[in-house]
Amino acid sequence: MVTLSMICEHFAPDVLDNLSINPDEEINSVRIRTETDNAVAGVLYLFPDDDGVMTGCGTINGSSFLVKEHVYTTFNKVLEVFEYYRNWEDRLLEACRRGCTLTELLNMSYSVIPYPMLILDCNEWMIAHTTAFDDGKLGDNWNYIVEHATMPIAVLAKYNQEFYDFFEKRGVYKIPGSIFPRDGYAYNFFVGNTFCGVIGLVDHSGTITPGIGGAFAILCAVIQDFIGSSTLNLAFSSPGQPLADYIARAEDKSYQKLIRALNLALWGENDKKMVLYAAPSPLRSLAPNPHNSRLIFSRWDGVIVANYQDGLVLLCDIDVLSKSSSIDEVYGWLNQISYYVGASNTFTDVSKVQSMFHQAKIALEYGNHEVGCVNEFENHIMPYLVSLVEKGDESILNHSCLTLLEQYDKRHGSSLYETLFVFLKNERRLKDTAAELNVHRGTLIHRLQRLDELLPVSLEQPEVRMYLLLSYYADGRLEEEKSENKFFALQ
Repeated sequence: MVTLSMICEHFAPDVLDNLSINPDEEINSVRIRTETDNAVAGVLYLFPDDDGVMTGCGTINGSSFLVKEHVYTTFNKVLEVFEYYRNWEDRLLEACRRGCTLTELLNMSYSVIPYPMLILDCNEWMIAHTTAFDDGKLGDNWNYIVEHATMPIAVLAKYNQEFYDFFEKRGVYKIPGSIFPRDGYAYNFFVGNTFCGVIGLVDHSGTITPGIGGAFAILCAVIQDFIGSSTLNLAFSSPGQPLADYIARAEDKSYQKLIRALNLALWGENDKKMVLYAAPSPLRSLAPNPHNSRLIFSRWDGVIVANYQDGLVLLCDIDVLSKSSSIDEVYGWLNQISYYVGASNTFTDVSKVQSMFHQAKIALEYGNHEVGCVNEFENHIMPYLVSLVEKGDESILNHSCLTLLEQYDKRHGSSLYETLFVFLKNERRLKDTAAELNVHRGTLIHRLQRLDELLPVSLEQPEVRMYLLLSYYADGRLEEEKSENKFFALQ
């Protein structure tokens, strides 16, 4: 593809006159116009004057200019433009076919686009940058990028906040000088409809010409096709990848990347956070797979999402979410796609993300798997603790008082076994216990008096109450409590 601006910029400025063109109009061939020609799109027509010292140039779309040179000289120079750009594009495509790095593609283009360029993934980490140029005039920010493979966090956070809409743009667009000493140009590249990153051009001269802009668009399209069709591993480009990395390996490097991702998202250090682990409900076979479901939350302020094993991990900033929605709205979306959820306790310290993920995972495993159920960790700690003990010797949890009450109930037709469980589970609150058992307060008090007479232990001791509760959960015969589970409101 060659544009009119590429052609015009190949001539010295003093030989051009009466320039009136669409700089982005594509030209596929050039002809010396004759009276029998029928004008068609994509052709630059040349008109010699009677004296042979001027050449008129025009297209069927109305673009026109004069060249102060003989028609054949003009014709040959236009052919040189075609050859120059086509040879360059052919070299790029050949390099892609035989296999090359992105840095090589940038460096191969420096003679055509004499500006420093870089490629960032969508988490704004650098994938490649031009090396064939003198960077002495570009300032500290560029040198920082080359050294650290990313931009200064304060600059990026401000840039992202002010120019968030730029990430939706297609084609070449101009960016303000918030990152570099001068303005620049950028091109967003996508694989399918998935935003993967930005190709940037730093304009150290003031403004690039339309012809250079056209060449930049050609290069960017080649890079986008190369990334989309190659085996390059772009998994790291997902904004949620630092979260997945830190969950898998709680290392300093992965922690620093996660901190950076949260800073870019403008999350506060002391914001209240929560980890959700969600999975498609086994009771709903049409639930979408986690990879597709992740896209729903990928641009939601206050949520960073990553695929992990067979589910989705969502790190939520409760304070950020509260500005435009709420955590309940996140629950609602998960309900709509037939997921169930394990939820951690709330926390502020990001270093606790991995342990909070394990809380959410435990809640998911031991909780209710019905569509729309949010299983909170604190409501499922007992079954988890029981499972840990039972890996050793499950008979350890068999409290003799439970056997005593079972035998008493069989002889007298009473319900003291269940009453003690509900009483302990409700932290000995009479009103809540009576309501769950659906009995009168006086009936409950009578049962508790009988328990006090029968049990050889004191319920005033917290260790005794914990031992009894663990024994109940290990026994497993009472219906698992459901009243504590929180369900999504149907949307």
